[in-house]
Amino acid sequence: MRRAILLISLVFMACEAEPDDRVVGTETGNALDESVAIQLALRVTEPVDVAVRDAGGAVIAVTRATAQVLRVDFDLPAGRTCAEIGHLVVGGVCTLDEVGERIRFTGPWTLDLQTGEATPSLDGLALPSGTYRRVEVRLRGEPTSLAVDATADGQPFQVRVADTLDARFEGDAAVVPGDGPVPLGLDLPLDAWFGAANVGACAAVGGLVAEDVGGACEAAYDTLTRAVERLGRLEHDDDDGDDSP
Repeated sequence: MRRAILLISLVFMACEAEPDDRVVGTETGNALDESVAIQLALRVTEPVDVAVRDAGGAVIAVTRATAQVLRVDFDLPAGRTCAEIGHLVVGGVCTLDEVGERIRFTGPWTLDLQTGEATPSLDGLALPSGTYRRVEVRLRGEPTSLAVDATADGQPFQVRVADTLDARFEGDAAVVPGDGPVPLGLDLPLDAWFGAANVGACAAVGGLVAEDVGGACEAAYDTLTRAVERLGRLEHDDDDGDDSP
């Protein structure tokens, strides 16, 4: 059974690098030895054969969805430094902050979650290949980090998440090889996301799921906002196109 998901996928693709631009790695799996292009695509996919329902049983259909990405961070592998590989970063910076040395790509970018298109374009970003300890995607916050237009049993409603949200890779290390592409995905199942909130009750009384609006709409907002961070997880997408649950 195909699941409906909100999918943030980080796709790493090898790009050409001049020999003088490469450094030789010394550890298997951690060799930061070439520059690799990065593409960030966020999208919503819905099943054609399975209904997404909210906590009250209303059938949910997404008509429009966008996200505001503030930045994407890659924590360097243990023992690696910005002084060693920082020159391989294109379109970002390698720097030391309170959690250690990391590569940061800074937006903001507006992403259409149904087409995967980003404004401005994300073309041209690159980072060293290697095994990263963590990847973190931060959604921007005000005016919105996540905006969804949808219907509940045909009744329109809007989700406007104004909080700044963090989505972190908390599993095994993220491997960025030099011979990509290797997709990584941060997924939030729409059935689990909407299934935790009664957005149909909000649609019946105005339809704006947002902060500080009171009643059923604010209750749905609180539930959906918590679920973004609770359910979001960045992990390898090894079976691209697999329709299994």
